[in-house]
Amino acid sequence: MYKIKIHFEPDGLHWAAAGITVLAFLLMFIAGILIGSPTGPLVMWGIFIVYMAGLLIAAMIFKDHTIEVEYDKHTVRWKWLWKEYKVDLSEIEKFVLRVREYNMKGAVIRRLELRFYPPESDDLWDEPNLNDRIDSDSIIQMAEGKADDLPLMQLYNFLADEYPEKAKGFVKW
Repeated sequence: MYKIKIHFEPDGLHWAAAGITVLAFLLMFIAGILIGSPTGPLVMWGIFIVYMAGLLIAAMIFKDHTIEVEYDKHTVRWKWLWKEYKVDLSEIEKFVLRVREYNMKGAVIRRLELRFYPPESDDLWDEPNLNDRIDSDSIIQMAEGKADDLPLMQLYNFLADEYPEKAKGFVKW
């Protein structure tokens, strides 16, 4: 069993955070309307403070969570918070590498993604994936074929040696 460590961020994390934010502000608005007494603003501020404390705790938990990925010739396993992922490589149709870019307030964040495709799956949420943050130097190394020190490249190369018919290389996002 081999092991690598990556900075994993699951798909949909930003959308979940946005949904929770909207829900919290909606609850604060409803609480402010329903409580028409002089203590209404106090209740609203209390909800706001509890929400902000929860948001701070969530940000500390989710920020660049380093996970350990275990793999061998037959499976790839990892755990993120309470969810365990297991990819049985005999059941996978193909696996690919992608470089994804996220533009966030003037900064560009790039992530190298290894995505596994189960047979006949068109649903993006059904496709397990691993991703790791990379910098511009790593992209240059990948273009020159010298990126073997990146953890996901090590995993991809290992899997490509074992399953060459399923390894589809880099694809455009």
